[in-house]
Amino acid sequence: MTKNDAKYKTIFEVTPIPIWEEDFSGIKNLLIKKGLYGKDASFVEDTLKNDRHLVQEFISVIKIVDFNDACVRLHHAKSKEDLKENFHALFTPEGYELVVKQLVTKSQGLTSFEDESTTRTLDGKHKNISFKWKVVPGFEDSLKSVIITTEDITEEEILKQGLKELLKRYHLVTKAKFEAIYDYDLATDMLIWGEGFRSIFGYQFDKIKPNYSTWKDNIHPDNVQDVIESVEAYLKSKDDNWQKEYRFRKANGQYVHVIDKSLVLKDLDGNVYRMIGALQDISEIKQANDELKSRSQFIQNIISNAIKYRRKGVDPIIKLDVNETDTHWKFVISDNGIGIADEYFERIFVIFQRLHNKEEYSGTRIGLAICKKIIENLGGKIWVESEENKGSRFLFMLPKKAQIPI
Repeated sequence: MTKNDAKYKTIFEVTPIPIWEEDFSGIKNLLIKKGLYGKDASFVEDTLKNDRHLVQEFISVIKIVDFNDACVRLHHAKSKEDLKENFHALFTPEGYELVVKQLVTKSQGLTSFEDESTTRTLDGKHKNISFKWKVVPGFEDSLKSVIITTEDITEEEILKQGLKELLKRYHLVTKAKFEAIYDYDLATDMLIWGEGFRSIFGYQFDKIKPNYSTWKDNIHPDNVQDVIESVEAYLKSKDDNWQKEYRFRKANGQYVHVIDKSLVLKDLDGNVYRMIGALQDISEIKQANDELKSRSQFIQNIISNAIKYRRKGVDPIIKLDVNETDTHWKFVISDNGIGIADEYFERIFVIFQRLHNKEEYSGTRIGLAICKKIIENLGGKIWVESEENKGSRFLFMLPKKAQIPI
């Protein structure tokens, strides 16, 4: 088990909300076998309601992967082993109706479910529960990993204590993640910023009380309209998840590129009342991607020139040599092409300069100019050594602190 696995396993265990992880792959396979998968929802529902033994058959293929101690307490079990062995005793008549609803949901290929029902404890008591599950991303096809929460909603105090403990764990997680987590209550316009907004973006919580306007005002002016329109469309849609890339202002006034990902909570009428998400600074990732594009373009231009300006009847040979000094890397790309006269050594790096008839050698006349710009932007220099009818050597030096473009 990795360190991160152990950390989240610990959070899973101490969370006061009962959480199950189950494997629904057997259910999906049985739905397919029974000819119910992908069929009309009403047909599936009628079939299951009229055949209790079939519902029991589906229950029998449910595979429990794991559950936390809160599940043991909820069902008054003596231990995890006790609860697992007596799992089928938890179902009430209403519980069977809940199973039917879930099977209908699974038959339609949906990846989440939410409803309220009842359950039975192992000492015979009935409890009302809020029941939710969602397929873990990456398992949408196999259904091998599904996270289920079963909250006791019959005792108000238990729910309050659970929320308090969960909030404590939430703050611990926000300190551990390299993201800025937020929790926005749409009804009250209360926006809670996690530790990441201080450690990553530099905001001091004693000097700012974030709300919707705070977030909006810190979006780059060139991005704000597009982002707000995207959020408004998302809140009106049926989508559970949203993400957007834009520029966000840090406390020091600097704008950085971020990826914003969130999910929403909805009431029974489908209205969004809460939005939970996280901002991640991806400036370095974007810079690396830009450098990667430059890297690919540089190689493409140099090699394509070597192939284009080859001597007739001679197979092109392209070689790359690398040497280093105390402070620099030196690269040499050589070919056996037509070569270049020395009076053109500088001219070839000037944009739109052509040395040959365009009918003989086509091209945009900007390739080497772009190569020169790429190398100079990295703090290096490029030059050429060549002899007509023997070939060319393109040499470039880069400081060791630069990102090497090959």
